Amino acid sequence: MKFEKVDIKLLLVLIFILALTSFLVVFFMRLAAALYIYIVGGGFEFSWIQNLILSARGGVGGGVVLGIGVWVMSKLEEKKNRRIDKK
Repeated sequence: MKFEKVDIKLLLVLIFILALTSFLVVFFMRLAAALYIYIVGGGFEFSWIQNLILSARGGVGGGVVLGIGVWVMSKLEEKKNRRIDKK
């Protein structure tokens, strides 16, 4: 997917991709921690629904912030390049 200019469409795509990525990272880290505790201690305590909800909250919170941050940096770079091209 190639974006020629930095606009709202890019912002939405960045937020979606980064929120999904953050969600998956948080969820699999929680699962890995539960598996580690299972291997070491012998008890597998992992509430799938609770961990999905908490991972979604963390993923959306982090993804929105990261998406907006990356978009703002891209917008600033686009303005800088436009200013350089005018000279």
